[in-house]
Amino acid sequence: AIELGKEAASRGNAPIGMVILDENGSVIGECGDNRGEMFLDHCCYACVRQQSALLKQRMSGKRAKKTDPYLCTNCDVVITREPCVMYRFLRPLNDRCCMCLLHSRVRRVFYGCDDRNGGLKSHVHLHYVPQLNHHFRVFRGVLEEECRQLWEERGDKESLYFV
Repeated sequence: AIELGKEAASRGNAPIGMVILDENGSVIGECGDNRGEMFLDHCCYACVRQQSALLKQRMSGKRAKKTDPYLCTNCDVVITREPCVMYRFLRPLNDRCCMCLLHSRVRRVFYGCDDRNGGLKSHVHLHYVPQLNHHFRVFRGVLEEECRQLWEERGDKESLYFV
């Protein structure tokens, strides 16, 4: 995920990378941030969209049955930065990247560094809102210094939390 974040930054995007692991720990999806191409194409969206396309291809374009796995069922996500709520972009509060992870039915999220507008610890705790129909576990601080360094290398202190 850190390497994907570096690649994204080299293309002028936010330095965020994400990897999706299946229930056996094998990489089944990976993506870096892509906002330079499309403003709302945050890392979480891009990676889950890739999974959706792969699932559609595996199913030959047919609709899924209720018994089929849903997007990222039993998958783990490793991401360099706490997924955002796009708080500065959209009002009232909309948990976009976090909601994308919730809707895709991930099992666990491991992230490196906090984001003051994050949706899993810093701003809200979307992953365990009782009224929602899915919950997942969150582990923070994974390679935290290395992930934080991605932002410090960027040098754009004003936009550090504009993610």
